[in-house]
Amino acid sequence: LWGILFFSIFRIGLFFLHFNSAEGIPTSVIARSFLIGLQFDTVVSGYLLALPILIFFFLSFFKNEIRSAQKATFGLIVLFYSLSFLIICADVPWFEHQQTRFTVAAMQWTNTPGMMLQFVFADIRNYPYLIFLVLVIYAFYKAINKARNRILSTENYSRNRLAVTGIYIVFLFFTFIAIRGRVSWKSPIRWGTAFTSEYNLTNQLGLNPVFTFMQSGLEKLNKKNSRINFMENEKAISIVQNFYGIHQSSDARSPIERKIVPDKAASRFNVVLVLMESMSSHNLNHFGGEGNKTPILDSLLNQSLSFENFYSDGIHTFNGIYSSFFGNPSLPEHHHMKDLNNQQDYSGLARVLSEQGYQTLFFTSHDEQFDNAGGFLAANGFQKIVSQKDYKREEVINALGIPDHLLFREVVNNLNEISKNQQPFFAGVLTASNHGPYEIPQGISFQPRSTDIREQLVEYADWSIGEFIHSCSKQAWFDSTIFLFTGDHGAVLGDRDANVTYHHVPLIVFAPQLFFIPELNKSLGGQIDIFPTVMGLINLPYSNNTFGIDLLKEKRKFITFSYDESYGAFGLNDYFIFRKGKMDLYSITKDAKNGSVFENQSRIDSMLNFTKAVFQTQQWMIEKKVLN
Repeated sequence: LWGILFFSIFRIGLFFLHFNSAEGIPTSVIARSFLIGLQFDTVVSGYLLALPILIFFFLSFFKNEIRSAQKATFGLIVLFYSLSFLIICADVPWFEHQQTRFTVAAMQWTNTPGMMLQFVFADIRNYPYLIFLVLVIYAFYKAINKARNRILSTENYSRNRLAVTGIYIVFLFFTFIAIRGRVSWKSPIRWGTAFTSEYNLTNQLGLNPVFTFMQSGLEKLNKKNSRINFMENEKAISIVQNFYGIHQSSDARSPIERKIVPDKAASRFNVVLVLMESMSSHNLNHFGGEGNKTPILDSLLNQSLSFENFYSDGIHTFNGIYSSFFGNPSLPEHHHMKDLNNQQDYSGLARVLSEQGYQTLFFTSHDEQFDNAGGFLAANGFQKIVSQKDYKREEVINALGIPDHLLFREVVNNLNEISKNQQPFFAGVLTASNHGPYEIPQGISFQPRSTDIREQLVEYADWSIGEFIHSCSKQAWFDSTIFLFTGDHGAVLGDRDANVTYHHVPLIVFAPQLFFIPELNKSLGGQIDIFPTVMGLINLPYSNNTFGIDLLKEKRKFITFSYDESYGAFGLNDYFIFRKGKMDLYSITKDAKNGSVFENQSRIDSMLNFTKAVFQTQQWMIEKKVLN
């Protein structure tokens, strides 16, 4: 409790140091950031106290407590908290310059300690923080030393073995809960938990810099988060610019920024983008699907603008969210929504449309903190996140939350409320039912034809889309809305090529007022192209600072993808993949059954060079924080 109190004092101080930045932020948002701050402070305290509690528990088994060991353990507590206060003091000037909380990036000068010490002691502006640090450590020591003398005194120390053991087990359990930061088992606390609004100050205020420092340190130690070094940055950027035909102006924010000025009047249609869980194109009859599992999607495809050669960025939901909403490819083995170095502003559909006067929402069926989605999206343009916390408890059927048809009901209800204000909206919807644990909801009119539970869930997901469209068609905003349906990624289907069916996903653009005649576009595209393509459909000016293109106006030769540690690129009729040091080039057939390796070294070199250049440039943009 003393530790949390001292952490709170720092947070209050940081808030008042940046009080001018709080102008215009609602009081409720500020209050919430302080409450979330208590949550993160508890997490940090859980980590700091875990070892001392275990040591005290061990010592309690001795008849005569080892006083020297008790004092040493007390010293550990003082040391741990003192180091934490050091980090928090260093965070104050760090936040002044970076507008983010303290991370291991601040340790880049540790290999030159002399220079690092000069940075600290040669700047007189650091001295108030150093003095305050000494005072805080002294005050904390005095406070908990008084508590130690009272709690560990001979008179108050229980000799009842059963009672002592029971107390320690209870507190070890609560320490574990404190470290997780949340009672939900789907996801522990992540930095995105603090990101609940559009205001950077309050989002950052909820974090504890000790947490961000430790988290960034763990990420740095994780081999999966290591930097890629495919080629020199300048060479990679040049290749990417040449591929996209980019001729930079001097005021460009990044090497790939393109100013887009439409040649038609803005339509300001509403936009609803649905990411369907594990929906491979090869579930659809049009792409060779068997058993007529998706009659609704096949019907929509035949009355919409659809894309024949469209691919997902990766094989995980977080890949689909990251690329579809923000127009960026995922680096191999990276989880960009969790990585602390991605705690920065991104361009993309939600941010650009919110700046254009749209109301922006994201809907998920389960815990929004899973994959750190809620925090990442809230920090990058989504004004409202609707998730498991917003549903009735009895409607939650498993770890994935509510089933798809109830999720779509929530979408319609929320959009009806927004439409009353005559404000255009953008809604991102993430379905989940077509994923284990496989469970068909009860008490509905849906009747599966298949006997296999996985195929039944594909049928149910398709049926839910039909119910959604039917419900939307009754609403006043239906005729002025563009619906996009795509998979967050595909799936391995039967004996088909896993790499193709795992990435080949539909993109169906359903807008009866825009597309009177169905159109099948055979251009090569991917999820990173959704953002610019949507902006082209509604004819709004914007800055395209992504790797995507408008598929109705531009063409691409390759589209990159990642498959965990493997990566590659798709062409129109072939794809290249690099895995375990081996490079292969495969042909692609429509049914994805008969793809075969073929030799074409110049083709491999071309695709490999492009893929590495894109990933290298993406990494450079992340590190330089020029993604907005």
